[in-house]
Formats: sequence, C-alpha cells, structure tokens
Amino acid sequence: MTTTQDIIVVGAGIGGLSAAIELVARGYGVTVVEKAPVVGGKMRTIEVDGHAIDSGPTGLTMREVFDDLFERAGARLDEAVDLRSLRVLARHAWRDGTRLDLFDDPERSAKAIADVFGRREAEGFRRFCAHTRTIYETVRGPFIEGDVSGLMAMTRQLSLSQMRRMAVVDWHRSMWKALRSFFRHPRLRQLFGRYATYYGSSPFKAPATLNLIAHVERQGAWTVQGGMTQLAHAMASLLRRRGGEIRLGTEVREVLVEGGRAAGVRLADGQTLRSRVVVINAAPEAIVAGLMGQGLGRAVEPSPSTRSLSAITWSMVGRVRDFPLAYHNVLFSDRYPAEFEQLRSGRVPVQPTVYLCAQDRDPGSLDPALDPAPQRLFCAVNAPARGDDPSFDPQADRVKERCLQQMARCGLTVEAEPSLTICTTPRDFARMFPATGGALYGPATHGFRSAFARPGARTSLSGLYLVGGGAHPGAGVPMVALGGRLAARSVHADLISRRGSPWALALGPSTVSVPTGP
Repeated sequence: MTTTQDIIVVGAGIGGLSAAIELVARGYGVTVVEKAPVVGGKMRTIEVDGHAIDSGPTGLTMREVFDDLFERAGARLDEAVDLRSLRVLARHAWRDGTRLDLFDDPERSAKAIADVFGRREAEGFRRFCAHTRTIYETVRGPFIEGDVSGLMAMTRQLSLSQMRRMAVVDWHRSMWKALRSFFRHPRLRQLFGRYATYYGSSPFKAPATLNLIAHVERQGAWTVQGGMTQLAHAMASLLRRRGGEIRLGTEVREVLVEGGRAAGVRLADGQTLRSRVVVINAAPEAIVAGLMGQGLGRAVEPSPSTRSLSAITWSMVGRVRDFPLAYHNVLFSDRYPAEFEQLRSGRVPVQPTVYLCAQDRDPGSLDPALDPAPQRLFCAVNAPARGDDPSFDPQADRVKERCLQQMARCGLTVEAEPSLTICTTPRDFARMFPATGGALYGPATHGFRSAFARPGARTSLSGLYLVGGGAHPGAGVPMVALGGRLAARSVHADLISRRGSPWALALGPSTVSVPTGP
C-alpha cells in the first residue's frame, strides 16, 4: 500500500513534534511516524507501584519557545498544560552539612550565597549574572535562534558590531577556568560548573560560553503538573487538531531516495509513505550508521566530537529522612575533578555527584520541608556513553549503594524497596536511542568548535532534514524545540524556492501544492 503526504516526520520526540506543528501552521500536510507506543522521546514516564514518575527531563526553561510555538498554531500553552513556577531552582548540599539554595530571584540567591560563603562571593555572583546575561544576549540571535551550521556560516551572518561583541562570549577558555574569575570558593565553582552536564559535557573541557545556561535558568524554570510528558501529549493533541497525523507503534525501515532526493519512507510492515520532504528526529549517528537505509549515503557527516554523557537513573517510591527536599536537589561529591576524569576514561565515578528530583514537592514553596510519607523520587548520576560496548558493565547495584552513601554523607537518607525501584543504565538508553551508546545530549561540547560541529537542519540530500539533540542548536527540551522550528522554516524556504521546478512537481498532480503559509 502506498500513500502520499506533503511531509513525513520520523520520530515524535519534542523536536519532531515542534517541526510538525510549525509545518501544519504553515499549511502543509504532515504525518509523524513513531516506533514507540507513546510520544515524547527522551521525555518519558516510568510507573512504579501505580505512581507516574518523570524519568527524563524534569523541568522546563525558556517557556517562551513553547508559548510562541502554540501561538503559531492558534493555541495557548497555559491552556494546554498546567505550568508551576519553581521558586527554589535547586537545593545544593555537601558532606559537612553545608547547604545552599538558588532562587528564581537573583538577589535572593546573592543573599543566600553571602550567608553561606560571604559577601565577596555574593559580589562575584552578581558579576557572574551580568556576564552570563551578556553572553546569552550576544549568541541568542545569530546562533541559538539562527539557522546555521558551522562557524563560517554563522560569522557570515554577523555584522561588524556583532563580530566585535562575539569577543565577550568567553569561547576561548573553559567553564572551570572562567568560574575562577568570579568565585574563590571551590564549592561555588563546583555548583556553577555543573551546568555543563545539562549539555552532557565536562566543565573542565566545555567552553565558558556554556555558562549562559545558568542565565537561562535564572530567567525562569517550571514544572508541568502531571509530569513533563503532559507537554508532549499537549503538543501531539495540538498537531492533530490542526490536521496533522501521528502514527504510533510504526517503525521506519528506510528513507526512500529517488532522483537524488528523499521521496518518502518504507515502514517495517512493508507500507510505503511517499512525500516531498522527510524530517528525521533521531541521532545523526543513526543516519551515518545506515539505520535509516543505505541509500542516504553521506547525507550527514560523522561527528568529529566525542559522545556526550549518559546516565544511570533510578525511578522509585521511597521515604526520605533528615533532609528537607526541594523539587531539585544536588548532592555534591568531594572530588569533582576526579569525577570527570573517571567519566572521561569511560568509568562510572567512584564517588558521584547525585541529582534527586522530589516530584511531590511544591514547586511554588520557598521553604523545602521534611516529609516522612512515601514519595516519588527520581535519582540520576552521570555515566559514560558506553551502552553499546559489550565490555562495559554499569554495575548499577554497586553504583546505587555509592549514591546512597554519598547522599547520607550530605545528610540525606533515602529508603526505597528494590521492588519499588526501576533502574535505567546506558545499555537501556542505547537500546532506546540506537547508534548513540546511550549518549543523551548528542556530541559533547568540548572546545569552542564543537558547538559548530553539530549538523544543521539541512542535510546534503535534497528533501532530507534533521532535528534533535544531536543537531543544531543542541540538546535540552527548549533547544530541540527551537531546532524543530528551524527545520520547519528551512523546509518551507526550500519548498518555496523550488516552486514550479521539476523537483517541486516530482510527485505528480496527486501532491498538494506548496502553500505560502503565514
């Protein structure tokens, strides 16, 4: 059986859904095919004893990206999902009992830093806030929201004044080195250096430009009532209301290539879906490895960068003693450089920094509190992306014991029955996201050039486009959504430029004519 559609999107992760919504808003017919039984991709929920636990991304920043996306499709984000603003961005703890909360109000954070580490460190924090704001404002237009791939492509789009401003983005030194110029206390460097792991990278190798992540979080962070997957479901519902189609449990065997261009997909059940454009929401490595068909050739160049980090996670229902939890909590190791050196060498850290999301906490509270009742917890530590290496043993049980010990050293005791705990390792992530080894953020951003090594939306094969954390502008929920919108704009621009050409008419009269869209 063969059917015809304007555009096929392979993969219903946030990037694929974002591209699809933008395209239907422009008037195109879009079908999304997803091999999983649910939408969301890395945004996933695990059920433990009847309790749904967010077990991927656990919060949202840059909500304006989704406000704009929903508005483009004639809807409102705040009517589709219930967002709760986080007052305490995170609670941080160390083994001697030191605790520090960061807040949605930078001045409140500065006061907390002064109370714990002294006034000089609080002044350093204020300078850090101003510096990271400048970085973000400089790179947002030409890079984050720009349709670029590669350093030269971006620099061609910059005016002379913008080129001069690029000197302030701090690309020439590492995050860790830059943090030394703001914070004397090593624990504050440890705290803010951790933002590199939001991009799956090491603060000792990532360019200091990534310090802008701290600014993004200060601009606002939200939880989604009912879990982050509610955002994916709301996007899918919006897409369907606008006329888009989503086929779940539908695996793509290969992308069809005819006349030197993508022409549709062949499904695992033998059905053929023809289209003038194919958008792939998957790791670029999957295309390079031939998992989307051998006909794609070198549509995407292999990445010269190393893989980003993976993780070992535990979704559990348990009790917490002695420690008043915020929604987000970070319990730091004593030897931070050693932690990343072990990750670099392909090992799970002996003493890992532990992230704990307490999903029954009130995000609007300024006062983290003790709660003796059983609660939903999501625990994660960084791990190397070696899930496809047969010799790699994640030793999840041993790592769990180390995590419990690390949390106990920081004053937090977690009690959870094994039957109420579900573990996910790099091997599991590698199976879920083929050709990645379990890397959760695409390639690592180590060194300034690595940020420009990510492929853009356009590939070298006409009619084939790419979205996802491994593509420009990078990983993270809002970034992949931006990437989806950039891909949709590229599709629209290319189709419009080919109006009336043999390429545009290749599918014959049965294909809907290309709309101009808003």
